[in-house]
Amino acid sequence: MSDPLPTSGSLRRRLTLQLVGSAAILATLLFFVVLAFARDVAQQTHDSILLASATSIMDSVSVQADEVTVDIPYAALSMLGNVSDDRVFYRVAMRGQILTGYDDLPNTSQSTRSGQSAFDTLSYKGNSIRMVTLSRRLSLNGAPADILTTVAQTREGQATQLAQLSRSALQLGLGFFLVATILAIWACLLYTSPSPRD
Repeated sequence: MSDPLPTSGSLRRRLTLQLVGSAAILATLLFFVVLAFARDVAQQTHDSILLASATSIMDSVSVQADEVTVDIPYAALSMLGNVSDDRVFYRVAMRGQILTGYDDLPNTSQSTRSGQSAFDTLSYKGNSIRMVTLSRRLSLNGAPADILTTVAQTREGQATQLAQLSRSALQLGLGFFLVATILAIWACLLYTSPSPRD
């Protein structure tokens, strides 16, 4: 004897579970995609501000009377302070000699040529920092001199921003899941409801 056909109730349950499960998978995927995109945008924005600060400091480096002078512009560091309350560190060095700034800042692990920049995420004084190093070549006493400008900032503000982005991505994923679940249940009720007899 063949098995009886599933009733409309069991069919409705199976369709509902399948659609709700698919909605959960899509909501989870949406959460991670939005979170990864938001983190990339936040990191690129922060790196752009760091680079602008380092460039402003580098532009203040000049050679006068066969000596390298550095006049740190106020805007170079204030632009980072306007983003968050994180601490900012800087250093300007030439041929291994510190011209100004924090001499114990870590060095970049990347090689930089004139006009190039390198970004690093390192630890400094027990804090996680995001750091950019910018290189520029000057002529000093007829010989080339490489200037390295480094600007770093602690990442507490960035971590707070990423936490807010994570919450927003989670709310978006949950909202999508709830809407998709309601639509799935409604569609199953319509699909499995008995048709009227003639």
